Amino acid sequence: MMQVQPIFLKTLLAYIKSTYLPAKRHNPKYPDSFTSGDLHFFAPAVAELSAAFTSERNSRHANYFNTKEARSSYLLYFLVPNMLKVQWIFEQQHFADLFSEETEVRIADIGCGPCTGILAAAQYWQSHAPQQKLSCVAVDQNTAMLKDGRNLLNKLTEHNSKDGTTLTTHAATLAQLRKALGNNRFHILIVANVLNELRSTEERFDFVSRLMSQHLTPNGRLVIIDPALQRSTRDLMLLRDQLVTEQKVARVLAPCLHQQLCPMRIANPRDWCHSYLEWERPQVIADLDMLVGNRKEYLKMSYMVMSAVQNVPKQKIGDTWRVVSAPMKSKGKVEILFCGENGKMLRVTRLDKDRSKENSGLDQLQRGDVVRYGGDERCLPNTVVAIQIP
Repeated sequence: MMQVQPIFLKTLLAYIKSTYLPAKRHNPKYPDSFTSGDLHFFAPAVAELSAAFTSERNSRHANYFNTKEARSSYLLYFLVPNMLKVQWIFEQQHFADLFSEETEVRIADIGCGPCTGILAAAQYWQSHAPQQKLSCVAVDQNTAMLKDGRNLLNKLTEHNSKDGTTLTTHAATLAQLRKALGNNRFHILIVANVLNELRSTEERFDFVSRLMSQHLTPNGRLVIIDPALQRSTRDLMLLRDQLVTEQKVARVLAPCLHQQLCPMRIANPRDWCHSYLEWERPQVIADLDMLVGNRKEYLKMSYMVMSAVQNVPKQKIGDTWRVVSAPMKSKGKVEILFCGENGKMLRVTRLDKDRSKENSGLDQLQRGDVVRYGGDERCLPNTVVAIQIP
């Protein structure tokens, strides 16, 4: 279960309060913590930004973070969930181990807002490889958000005297990205909640393929995160097929276990491959959920981790599967969709009468899990279902 570090949450709330809450509303009895009145002050802007993030791109202003209301809302309600998504991917892909031989890990966060991915990386590396240096570049068109990110990173790292994180910020649009990044190559490129703002398939393909070819090290990883919405995720699934299967300019390492065409995209135009992560929701976000009518009980996202083609060994075909649906329970049975190393989808059905100790692992599965399963469409009493990783 993902959870935010208490020291970061405390630092974040104090920063929002000192930076964005009008001085006349400050209660001297509560200099750092949020009161009910504070939450009611921020709630309308949180509701507005939340609605904008779940709508079509053209319903939002070109630079919607120009207003302090939008910036404070993002910091208060969206920063922590989005950071935890990045950290979860880092955990799953064992990035600290992957780059353990590097003297300095270079990270670029594209369209970063308040340096969301870099804040996640700093906390992840502090937990896993605190002596390793991070050289980070943050690119966003909004200078105020970049300033917020730098301030938060400074406050985060000042708690650790041995922290070796450096940060360079560039106020630039995606069209100005080459100028911002120069000829530099990075071990990790983070592109979170950016691709859904590009208007065409061609734009998305050109952007990602150029980014990988010009700015990713041979052993590097590209992390893409988009909202778990049907249209944007279907676009991401198409992009994956173009990059990996059609043009063969990248390999996908997660969530896919294969390099074939996405079977879900082909099978049903209404399905989209996304993940739900369990998390310990901070009280401030739970309180805001009550005020704005949301239910942020899970962290939802669509994501991909990619690498250069030539630097990843070919995968062996076995009996490993990714769970790509929630369990579908109906009278007398439970069904669940698997996507396997062979590039095929499998709808596994277990009748209630077939439930056994061997196949009871099916009851524990959640969307996104990786499992060992050697059976076929019908899960029989002697079929072993083993969860491989969370």
